[in-house]
Amino acid sequence: MAPLQMTSPPAIGLHGSAMADLLTGIRQAILLGKYPAGTWLPTERELAEEFGVARRAVRRAIDILAEEGLVVCRPRFRPVVATPSTKPFSLPAAPVAPPLKLAAPLPPPALSGDKAGSRLVALVMWHGDPEEQGVTAQRRIFWGMNRRLAQDGFHGVFLDLGGLVQAPPESVDGAAQDLRYSSEAENVKREAAHLRYVLEHGFAGIVFYAYAYRRNRELIQEVAQHLPLVLIDRMVPSIQADYVGIDNHRAQYEATQHVLSLGHRRVLFVTTAEPINTVQDRVEGYRQAMAEAPDGPLPENVLTALNRWTVPEWSVFESLFCLPQEQRPTAVLCVNDHTAMNVCRRLLALGLRVPEDVVLCGFDDNCSVLPNDIGLTTVAQPFEQIGSAAAETFLARNSEASPIGAPTRHIELPARLVIRASTGSRVNVSPPLVEPPPHRSRTESLRNRRVDHTAPNRTK
Repeated sequence: MAPLQMTSPPAIGLHGSAMADLLTGIRQAILLGKYPAGTWLPTERELAEEFGVARRAVRRAIDILAEEGLVVCRPRFRPVVATPSTKPFSLPAAPVAPPLKLAAPLPPPALSGDKAGSRLVALVMWHGDPEEQGVTAQRRIFWGMNRRLAQDGFHGVFLDLGGLVQAPPESVDGAAQDLRYSSEAENVKREAAHLRYVLEHGFAGIVFYAYAYRRNRELIQEVAQHLPLVLIDRMVPSIQADYVGIDNHRAQYEATQHVLSLGHRRVLFVTTAEPINTVQDRVEGYRQAMAEAPDGPLPENVLTALNRWTVPEWSVFESLFCLPQEQRPTAVLCVNDHTAMNVCRRLLALGLRVPEDVVLCGFDDNCSVLPNDIGLTTVAQPFEQIGSAAAETFLARNSEASPIGAPTRHIELPARLVIRASTGSRVNVSPPLVEPPPHRSRTESLRNRRVDHTAPNRTK
């Protein structure tokens, strides 16, 4: 099959910069048989010349590949290529990797296009927000996915959708867009390039986190008709594909219950207008918890941003918190942690303290510390398990005699509430929540709700 022609091929790799190209190139050469199992790996000098990197970078890459089980290293000998089926990939328990950077794209790999013989599975998603603290969600998904794939002799390849938008900011009602995020047009273009890359270069399957969910549907459907496709985090309307996510409705319901249990009754939910199941389920979880409060239904207060946060939305937000103390919200629940970070900054700018004046709860657990150095109470997604479940779903689909067109699988994993200092302690507003809602028994509630208590003032 002829190489895919594109002006900007998708960047491949997890570690960023030249290291990403080097790691991916050696991995692909091993998995595709260029470096056969049981033979010597090329010398450090040969690899450095081939990939245009320093020899110390080659040594670091070999150490990583040895940890993954793709090569075997012995003192005073060149590394030997391992057999994936007998030495499965295993990541270190607490890997330390440099921050992801925009990498120079690799030339299209010389793949045969024979999906039946391919052992590569693509993970297509963004590399993560700079605000994410510690190991990003994307890395954790990739690690979980790769661990499970390696048990059956497959290997994951990270296709990065990330990168800052270099064009002038778009205007939404006269307000500039936050340039940390790609525009929808940019997302559409990048996702289409990556999807075509997967189609035309013989990958065995794809795990896909869709950002441009309003567009590219025909292309996504085409991918689903040719190879196993697993959607993660959000479904794409009209696309019949396997799906792995979390129970967003229940998780947000329990986070709202937690805030109500502390005595808060004027609870604001801050969300986005994205028409995806993830956002809609979280909104509905909040609404159900407010409707089922023990002392009677409570008013719903939902503030929705039309796109990214712009001046009009923040004006509404600030007007709510300029109300008299007895009328303004005492608690804010956010659709994700990044929104919680922005909400905290706005509250601080208004002279309000978190959690003394307003308690705050996020969702995802990828930003554990707020700008005021207070730990953020949030819902923790099981990212490694999501990656593992996505790999398991791919493997099940790939093993079927007729994998394309078979009934789709829909998996929702449980999430857990992580209580930190941002929700403070009980307040004297009204009687606390003492009984679970009617449709759940106390035993079931206590059994299914897992809460982590962490240090209230975590520092980096």
